[in-house]
Amino acid sequence: MRELFNKDYAGAFGNAQAILKTALRLRGVPAGYVRRPLLDLAAEEVRRVADTLQRLGIEVVNEDA
Repeated sequence: MRELFNKDYAGAFGNAQAILKTALRLRGVPAGYVRRPLLDLAAEEVRRVADTLQRLGIEVVNEDA
């Protein structure tokens, strides 16, 4: 959690909803995308979420999330 969220549960980058939906999509769960005015994560931020999941031993099944 510390790599993805601040102490107040706000996203450490992007927004919390985009981080969670990205993590779910990386796992193969059809989580959809955030609605405006929120923005989806940039490619580097998606890689950051994927790297965090992999370091935790959580398999990433959808590299294109």
